[in-house]
This record gives sequence, C-alpha cells and structure tokens, in this order.
Amino acid sequence: MTEKDEAQATNTAAKTTTRKKATPKKKNYSKTMKQETFTAESGNEYLFTYPGTFFVQQKVVDASMVNGFQDKVLLYEALMKNILEGDYDWDYFDKQIKDEDKTNSVTAEDHDGNEVEYKLKHPGLKRQYSMVEESRTVNGSIAMAEFNKQLMQHVIVSPNIKFDYWDHHDGYQKIMEEGNVFLGTVGSESDFNEVMEAASDFVNRMFR
Repeated sequence: MTEKDEAQATNTAAKTTTRKKATPKKKNYSKTMKQETFTAESGNEYLFTYPGTFFVQQKVVDASMVNGFQDKVLLYEALMKNILEGDYDWDYFDKQIKDEDKTNSVTAEDHDGNEVEYKLKHPGLKRQYSMVEESRTVNGSIAMAEFNKQLMQHVIVSPNIKFDYWDHHDGYQKIMEEGNVFLGTVGSESDFNEVMEAASDFVNRMFR
C-alpha cells in the first residue's frame, strides 16, 4: 500500500473537490460573550456557544477520546450537541446534499478486456466519517485493508463484492480510488466540514 493511498483515506472526510475550502472568518471574541456566529460559504449562519471550561473538557474533549486518540465522529457529535445552537445532527447536513449527487457509476477494464460498471452510493456523512475512524490502527494510522473493505460494504452497491472478488477481476486500485474520491466530493457539498472546523476553532480559542 502506497503512502498516497493512506493519505487519500486519511483525508477522505475533508476533501473539497467541488467546493473551495473556506477559512473561518476571524472575529472579535471574549469569554464573557461566549458566543460567535459563523457564516458558511453557502451563506448559512451557525451560532456557537461556549458552555464553560469544565463542561467542554468533560463533554467535548474527554468524551471524544478513544484509546488516546480523538475520534472525529464523537467530536462532531459533541460539537453539534453542546456547541452549536439549534437542532443540528447528521441528518440535517445530509439533507443539504442533492439526491442526484449521492449516486454515481465508474468503470474499470477487466482482464478479458470488458468494461465493468461499479455503482456508487454515498452512505451518509456519519458513515463516511465512521469509515475512517473505524479503520484506525492502535497508533492512529489508517489500515487500508479495513478502509477498502468498508468501501465495498457501504459505498460500492453494485456489483456486491468483497476482497475475494478481486482475485478474479482487474480494477481494484482504480475502483478503490474512485470510491474514495466520490466520498470526499459528495461530502463536501454540505456545510458540514466547514461548520465542524469552525466550531472546533471556536472551542480551541475559548478553551485556551
């Protein structure tokens, strides 16, 4: 497995192929105000509230740590529950992605010269980020065997394939890369990554 493959998997959740990554706007803040409004590239506004240092330590920082590493899924759920003002969850951001963009198909040439079509479907933002976290090894790196297994389980919907399929067919590397790029491209169409980065930045500034 090449360093390029691991880097692609590590950055899957944060790819912004179709949207330019927004840098959170700098704002004046103070701990007495404890609130800040973030405007996403889409124009949607999100209000962040700092609930107190002990609360953040316990309910955001500590609650998102697993085996010495910060689990991004747990962190984002803590931010949505405790920092964002309003009714935000994974489903809210999933609905920002157009239905027609949630599916795609790619082809790869097999050993007999025939083109095989592989249909892709976005599994939802929570599953997208969970795929990365569930593929982490004890030292925090990404196990590509596990990550690609999840691509076949949750993203490649047709044909129904597992690793042994590739013992008899060509196209493994191409289809895994296409599935990875598809995840990042579709996921970046919502405000989710922008908002989570801005909320994390807000917490870090208030928490210092």
